[in-house]
Amino acid sequence: MRAYEARRRALATDASLKADLELIAQEWLALAEEVEWLERNYGPLVSQQAHASLQSETIVQQQQQIQHKDEHKTD
Repeated sequence: MRAYEARRRALATDASLKADLELIAQEWLALAEEVEWLERNYGPLVSQQAHASLQSETIVQQQQQIQHKDEHKTD
């Protein structure tokens, strides 16, 4: 998450871009709140097995990104 925030700040030098990023962040937050409400009222939207599978895929992708960065590091 820190890397994402650092990248976001670096990209947000233009006022217009910064405003757009803030709008996107607000929309994602609103979407997350709606999903929370739906899950509280109607139960999980994703099965536990599917959720675990998604988490595993995310972890693998993150590890691949780290490995890719390490391979392309210049000292």
